[in-house]
Amino acid sequence: MINHEFVGIGIEPSFSKIFLASILLILSIYGITYHLGDTLINFVLKKNHRKYKKNHLFILRQFTSKIKTMTRTLATLSLLILLTFLSLSISNLMNAILEHQIEITAPMDITIIDDETNFSKYLDVIKKDYTIEKQFIYHSYKNNNESIFNKLTEDEQSWNEDDTIMRLSDYNKLMEMRGKEPISLASNEYAVNASNEMYQILEPKKDEIRKITLPNQEKLELKNMFTDNYSSMYSLGSGYVVIVPDEAVKDLEIIDSYLIVDTLEETDEFLEDKLTEAADNEMCEEDEDGYIYCYSLANISVKGSYEATNKSTTTILSFALFYLAFIFTTVTGAILAIQTLNDQEKYKYRFQVLSKLGMEEKELHKIIFTETSIFFIFPIIYPLITSFIINCILNKLFKLFLPSSHAFISIYLSGISIFLIIYLIYYLATYFGIKKNLED
Repeated sequence: MINHEFVGIGIEPSFSKIFLASILLILSIYGITYHLGDTLINFVLKKNHRKYKKNHLFILRQFTSKIKTMTRTLATLSLLILLTFLSLSISNLMNAILEHQIEITAPMDITIIDDETNFSKYLDVIKKDYTIEKQFIYHSYKNNNESIFNKLTEDEQSWNEDDTIMRLSDYNKLMEMRGKEPISLASNEYAVNASNEMYQILEPKKDEIRKITLPNQEKLELKNMFTDNYSSMYSLGSGYVVIVPDEAVKDLEIIDSYLIVDTLEETDEFLEDKLTEAADNEMCEEDEDGYIYCYSLANISVKGSYEATNKSTTTILSFALFYLAFIFTTVTGAILAIQTLNDQEKYKYRFQVLSKLGMEEKELHKIIFTETSIFFIFPIIYPLITSFIINCILNKLFKLFLPSSHAFISIYLSGISIFLIIYLIYYLATYFGIKKNLED
């Protein structure tokens, strides 16, 4: 039901159906916990070769007895663990989305689009407060001939009606500044660097855009298409850029000039304000109704400003979810540990009987280890399954804002790892506590 409602970004789900699905999910946790004891007994009793093997029957009876006396507790703990997994996943997901959006919108410390003659005044402003480590100027060119834009439907097209073209050497220089590998092209080849969203649109059209012709009649064939954003794609108005050999841009019209600067110090939002003040008034235009529109904010990108604007809210929400997950984890581990240690007198009596019947101490410790392991593992099995499915659904929603369609797996696993580390501490403390009490 949840998967059916979460169709995609911009499509509002039915919250009543999501609420109903959540109630059913909670009921399923309690239902499975309530019936699992009898289900396990019936399954094992039918397998004669298993029930009398080693200590299976004793361990099973111990475990099912505990389930029957702690059904509500174990089910509630499973629910807490599910909430923990979801809190950790969403917290990590928010951070991953933010980091990727920063990489897309502001991959360099400072990016300025303006007339090349104005770059010197921007550099003067930067030098007042920062040490320039690297700087680079390059141009983008226009292709209004046989372009990729013409192969897009009206819904897929953006405001930029011309393909944005850049030289291979300029692209590779930007990759070098970012510590990434360069690409290579033959004299008759071109490549496309697209945003995740535009890549999904262009990938099925590979055959249609296999060849392009530039205004200077240069004919090029598509070599590769990828999503490694070299700059702020969205400011280009198309979501993609066409990379061609240097000689192919001969006689092409220049659209924009770019100034890229990397600084030794971390940039902040105040630098963007100073650069905006230094921007030429020509960046502002007046429409027919008398409204004045300025493009300085779109043409000036400072990583520190973007981080300051977006990280505050994300950090607060992420920390709140992480803190909530930490509380749920410690509560779950503490309840399981206390409940297990409270039963130590029963353990002591039963293991004394087994010892008198001739069971070796090593086998007794193995039974303690197995019972404690099963008791701690049981509440996390169902939450692991359901939380992974919910993460798959979330990935369907947010994959366009993540580095790749499989990035959610590492996000999910990192959250689970945090939980398991804390959970393991409680488990080991409980195991060694029971073992010590039985030896006294």
